[in-house]
Amino acid sequence: MSKNKLFKHIIAPKLLCYFVILLKYLPMSLRSKIGSLFGSVCGKFLTSSTKQIISNLSVIKPFCRPESSKYYKNIIHMSWKHIGRVIFESLSFSKDNKEKIKSMILLENFNPEDLEQPAVYISAHFGNWELLSRIPSAYDIDITFLYKKTKNKILRKLIDDIRDINNTESNISWVESSISPVKSIRKLMKDLSKGRAVGMLIDQVNSFDDQTIDFFSKKIKCTYLPAFLALKFNISLFIVHNFYDGKIYRIKLNKIEPQNYFGVDTKIAAKEITKIIYKNFEEWIKEHPEQWLSIYRYW
Repeated sequence: MSKNKLFKHIIAPKLLCYFVILLKYLPMSLRSKIGSLFGSVCGKFLTSSTKQIISNLSVIKPFCRPESSKYYKNIIHMSWKHIGRVIFESLSFSKDNKEKIKSMILLENFNPEDLEQPAVYISAHFGNWELLSRIPSAYDIDITFLYKKTKNKILRKLIDDIRDINNTESNISWVESSISPVKSIRKLMKDLSKGRAVGMLIDQVNSFDDQTIDFFSKKIKCTYLPAFLALKFNISLFIVHNFYDGKIYRIKLNKIEPQNYFGVDTKIAAKEITKIIYKNFEEWIKEHPEQWLSIYRYW
């Protein structure tokens, strides 16, 4: 095993596990600062992931405002700091009470009545992506969240602990996507019929129906599942944009109503809604590329 793979798959995950024990009871602001430092240090060793960041930046660069090469080099450094901050902030989400979660966020264009009805909540690996499941929960919404397990066994256990997946008393229920897509979809539909909300990260569950879509003018795999669920159950779909402004996470909800597609063929309507979701994702990245989790291969 190469030194890079050894650090990526064993050393870094082990270090994170130790940090969970040491830091999860520290104040959020201190965890955030330590996490940024941890991320920037790890970035120096995870060269293959850094190469992937560079590759992804080369795709989006023509669509962003003109900047110097120094600016894009700094994005790589800032991306690693952001990843570390998100991980360390999320260490005690399972222990944090609802008021503490609310103190991390600022809800903009927010209508409290929107949270009183079942809905589909969609975001992506941007800002603090772990907040997508926590925000509805903090406002007493029962939500079923679709997720994909990581292949790294050490990280898998850590992430499961952070998300408190096995806590049956939580109002967040977790559905693992890769075991059986059909069973996962049935579970989501069953919970929606019971009045629960559902949520997912659009760039993580992209293999359900083998669709493709333009993302920065290049084809990527995607799923129409969120749109299909909103259309089938005639419920709102919220595209949840969260970004860190240096002090707090600003949350913007872009609401899509299925009634606007009444009379349109379901597949065509689902495709159009999915286009809107990915266009939103593109705009987030253009504005704050350093807050995009770009260590994965998208194209």
